[in-house]
Amino acid sequence: LAEHLAEEISIDGLAELVELSTSHLAHVFKDTTGMTPLQFVTRQRITLAQQLIRETSRSLIEVGYSSPSHFAQVFRRIVGVTPTEFRRSL
Repeated sequence: LAEHLAEEISIDGLAELVELSTSHLAHVFKDTTGMTPLQFVTRQRITLAQQLIRETSRSLIEVGYSSPSHFAQVFRRIVGVTPTEFRRSL
């Protein structure tokens, strides 16, 4: 999954990949993981971003966000601090 996080990931594409209807996939996924497929992908992207912040000084655009401001907004919502604050705290 990590190698595909920077790509556009849609529920339709995932459903087609596993040969389920979109609604059935969403229902089964939420029952199994407790989150929607989009929430899961978002959390995976933020987890990867945290790892990259800890290990490198590379751009975080590679985790699937083309807009730095949108990435910072999502990161803060999930982690509780901005990416810059997170980096400073290490």
